[in-house]
Amino acid sequence: GLSSLEAGACGCNLVISKFGDSSDYFKDFTEYCDPGSVDSIKFAILNAFQRPFDETLSNFILKNYTWQEAAKKTLKVYEGILA
Repeated sequence: GLSSLEAGACGCNLVISKFGDSSDYFKDFTEYCDPGSVDSIKFAILNAFQRPFDETLSNFILKNYTWQEAAKKTLKVYEGILA
């Protein structure tokens, strides 16, 4: 959620559950794990720890998921409904 967006924007590599819609937001920029599997969590954390941070993730988040972008998209939907 928001904590992952904030961490990614601040330069952290991420480990996120592979369930839900996280991949819609984070694409291939993060490590995914099965939260019910200790081995999966361990593998994802080690991969994220060993990988250098790629600024592409931070740039992607700052371009697409700021409060300003969310407001623009919300306004566009409202304008479409009212038209």
